[in-house]
Amino acid sequence: MDIRIILVPLRGTRSDYHLLHIALLLAKRFGAHVAALHIELSDAWVIASLGDGISERNIHDAFERRAEETRHARMAFDEWLAANQLDEGSPRNGAAASFGVAGGFEVRAFPVHARYADLVVLSSPANGVMHHFGPNLEIAALLRGGCPALIVPAYATACPGRTVAIAWDASAEAARAVRCAMPFLERAVHVHVITAREHGLDEGEALKLVDYLAVHGVAASRVAPRMALRPRQGVGSALLQAAAEFGCDLMVLGAFHHSHLREAILGGTTEHVLHSAEIPLFVSH
Repeated sequence: MDIRIILVPLRGTRSDYHLLHIALLLAKRFGAHVAALHIELSDAWVIASLGDGISERNIHDAFERRAEETRHARMAFDEWLAANQLDEGSPRNGAAASFGVAGGFEVRAFPVHARYADLVVLSSPANGVMHHFGPNLEIAALLRGGCPALIVPAYATACPGRTVAIAWDASAEAARAVRCAMPFLERAVHVHVITAREHGLDEGEALKLVDYLAVHGVAASRVAPRMALRPRQGVGSALLQAAAEFGCDLMVLGAFHHSHLREAILGGTTEHVLHSAEIPLFVSH
């Protein structure tokens, strides 16, 4: 699968500039179009968010905040265009980028638009809370968007993908993530397949993936037996530690083998990696 449309959510915050910067680096690498999208809370959702017993002043202020967020999102996009000497237009006319506004509730509306993109660029979860129950935009996009996502920490500024770690557990989610990440893997200098010895998984499963990638022209290596991960402190921590030891600047993994609610309550590999990773993550559900 080629990456031709990169979708970026703009929310009228400082993170908009960072996401657009990363998206442009990726667009240059893959010859892709950057589609920036701001979800503007619909009138009904604005009113509903205020609760009961609201005054006209409260309503006026809420609508003003909504308009301000839209203005800031558009401002970030315009400044990004000017700084990079880009033109605005739709993907069909070969322009570098486009900006759109859609109404609705963010966690419901954005995943629908993600279904018409090849990659979504998202920020790492803003807070460090591991056990959150309501899906935010990032989780909603992963679970409902049908599109792989690149999740980037706030301090990541370079285009990821020179040295890639694949977190491999032979699951359907991991297999889907590897296939979706093939444009990154084909351009990587080094690819390392990392496995954790849980549920009977051994190095043989990593070798199968190495062979599969070789057929597709990707020269990957598995971790040496002495370095195979034993998740004494959790699979997520072990995967991130191994990726750091290999100097990886990107990790590919399948997300939420169990339900998001179960991982939020009991903890899970996806939840831990999403909140703890110091490198970008290429994630697919």
